[in-house]
Amino acid sequence: MKVIGTINNNSVVYALHSGSSRSVVAYKIVRKFNFKINPTNIQAKVSDNTINDAIGETDTLRICIGNSIIFQKFLIMDLDDNDVLLGLDWFLKSGATMTPIEKSLKFPNETVFLELSDEYNEEH
Repeated sequence: MKVIGTINNNSVVYALHSGSSRSVVAYKIVRKFNFKINPTNIQAKVSDNTINDAIGETDTLRICIGNSIIFQKFLIMDLDDNDVLLGLDWFLKSGATMTPIEKSLKFPNETVFLELSDEYNEEH
């Protein structure tokens, strides 16, 4: 499921991925918005079970979805299909819960409705 928001006041599409322990921003987005790349030696297991080195880590970025604003760092990796993956670290920090049956993302003070991916809509 995806939701539109901003990262440092730049519009992006967030993919919600509570199965990922860390949030990740695509290298193409880092280049597009000229975010600083800090070195890291973190590795991440990706969906095909391979382990990849992160390109780096961002400084703390401002994440805004609806009226909810969270500040956090992201791993930087090559992502083909997404601008930003919001992982478990973001869910815990924001207090948000995803409710797929309602197509909603619930924050402590508001609810934001989500978009289903094109692949899901084609299959169902």
